[in-house]
Amino acid sequence: MVGTSMPEEKPAPADLQVSMIVFSDPHYYDPSLGIEGEAFEDYLNNDRKLLRESPELLNEVIDATLEANVEFVLVPGDLTKDGSKLSHLGFAQHMTELEERGVKVFVVPGNHDVSNGEARAFSGDTTIRVENVNPQQFSEIYSAFGYDEAVYRDTNSLSYISEPTEGLWIVGLDACLYAYNDSMGHSHTAGAFNEATLKWLEEILLTEEADQKVKVALMHHGVLEHYKGQKKYFGEYIVSENKKVSRQLADLGINTVFTGHYHANDITYKQWNNGSFLFDIETGSLVTYPCPYRRIELSGDSLSIETRYIQSIPSVQDNFQSYAKEYVVEGVSGIAEQTLIEMNLRPEDAHRLAYQIGDAISDHYSGDEIPRDPPINMEGVNLKGRLIISFRKKLVKGLSNDLSPADNHLNINLQTGEHY
Repeated sequence: MVGTSMPEEKPAPADLQVSMIVFSDPHYYDPSLGIEGEAFEDYLNNDRKLLRESPELLNEVIDATLEANVEFVLVPGDLTKDGSKLSHLGFAQHMTELEERGVKVFVVPGNHDVSNGEARAFSGDTTIRVENVNPQQFSEIYSAFGYDEAVYRDTNSLSYISEPTEGLWIVGLDACLYAYNDSMGHSHTAGAFNEATLKWLEEILLTEEADQKVKVALMHHGVLEHYKGQKKYFGEYIVSENKKVSRQLADLGINTVFTGHYHANDITYKQWNNGSFLFDIETGSLVTYPCPYRRIELSGDSLSIETRYIQSIPSVQDNFQSYAKEYVVEGVSGIAEQTLIEMNLRPEDAHRLAYQIGDAISDHYSGDEIPRDPPINMEGVNLKGRLIISFRKKLVKGLSNDLSPADNHLNINLQTGEHY
């Protein structure tokens, strides 16, 4: 087990100068699986992602990556919508375009990607099961994007460590629970590391060789809470035993972890008494407002983060950000409204309150959110409604009170944890 003594400072290689693009949760969906009809529309109404536009959004971030002249791309999971093999092959082909232009790509799986029983095509008012991928097939499809060139591979998960340039380790971590997926049902949203994987990681990172490397990790699930109450309300978006895991990663010299999963652009930070620290840098989904991606500059001991956004796609060239925001707010609010009505709230109260929840969630997705006062305006809501909504009020308060540090633009000293 990692000790709790004060970690020794180990300067990063002074000449280490690299730049990266990070985008997450692209949920790529091959349009040949069907983008019209009642069944597809029903799916969209209950899962508000810009799936129809996912190929366009992916093309836009690829173009932006090539224009940015960076060395690497990191994608922390949910590469596909529900893990169909056809979508995996399509996404991998897009990543091959980057590799052919000299940009190295590193991926890890998300909860949607492997052994997913919900891999489907849509035709009219019906859905059709299609082929998904198992862990071995995943590593084969993405062999060029972290797996084949890995200096270390974990035999108990799809985790790996790669050294794309001297002095830098890309640590791809897999905490997805696809081994427990029902072959006919929904994939496990939650994540947990098995003890064998943590032991594998510890044995490698507690070596003299590892001491000389800058370590940048990517994984799908968060390792720190991104707002107060997240573990209570949405614990499946944070890795199991996250307090233990985050401390272990920090003590092993991993100070930055790029995550996804919750579709929010948010950064949280924790420092322990022994001086170890960790930044959980969550990047929002490419198919969910505000469709962000991050440019990362690593220079010696300094790491800088700049957030950028998709501004247009061929099918929505004007006011795309407004279109994306309306899509998610309307969708989330509609789902929340129906849920509140099923909880016996008056329809007029459910409508008024649901849109406040939708707005709060879209603000959290954007990052650097501003506190709401009051968290939910319950003016005109009857007593029964106030009692029913009381727990939702705490959720909205948590979403609207941004935890330190800043979410969209940040500079980090990798030796001290100082940031601004």
